[in-house]
Amino acid sequence: MRLFPTRAPRLHPQRHTVRNTQSAPLEVLVEYLPDRYVLHPGDEMVIEAQSPNRDGGFLVVAYPGGLQVHPDWGLATGVWINGRIGVTDWTTPGPNAVVRRHEPVVRPRIQRARAAEKPRRPYSITVRIRGS
Repeated sequence: MRLFPTRAPRLHPQRHTVRNTQSAPLEVLVEYLPDRYVLHPGDEMVIEAQSPNRDGGFLVVAYPGGLQVHPDWGLATGVWINGRIGVTDWTTPGPNAVVRRHEPVVRPRIQRARAAEKPRRPYSITVRIRGS
């Protein structure tokens, strides 16, 4: 009985194709380190991932105007758009882009409690070595 494998695990290719048949742009997020791609009408995207898990697959989550694609923990993920290597696009606004101004919510009770706190002293550690 061998406890350790004698060769590296085989990688199983996975492929997923996304076509934008709508008249509006489609936002596609390829997750785990999110890469954002915008597919214009008529564009086709191919996502490939190498995974050691034979039974795994892509998890696709749809939301209005976009998709989130989660490969099966594929470390080597390749994206092609219309036969060319895909380039991430964080500047093009998505189909449902709404510009909002976020203002912090300040609760008066918490604000008073923070003002009443004493300033904290820096944390320090003293280490003694035996025999010195």
